[in-house]
Amino acid sequence: MTYTPTKEALPPNGEEVTTLDGGGHEQTLVRKGNLWWFPDGSMYVYYVPVAWKSLADAGGRDADD
Repeated sequence: MTYTPTKEALPPNGEEVTTLDGGGHEQTLVRKGNLWWFPDGSMYVYYVPVAWKSLADAGGRDADD
């Protein structure tokens, strides 16, 4: 699956997804309201990702992990 631009749609609140920043770097993050957090909840990032896709589509961890 291709990435979804965050200007078009946002992932469900609390779901861990693979994101792209403006430089094309991938990182898994969790959106909580207007903030994007590291999966462990330790801190949020100071940018809004430009695009995202679900971990299942990215070949990452299953939802059961």
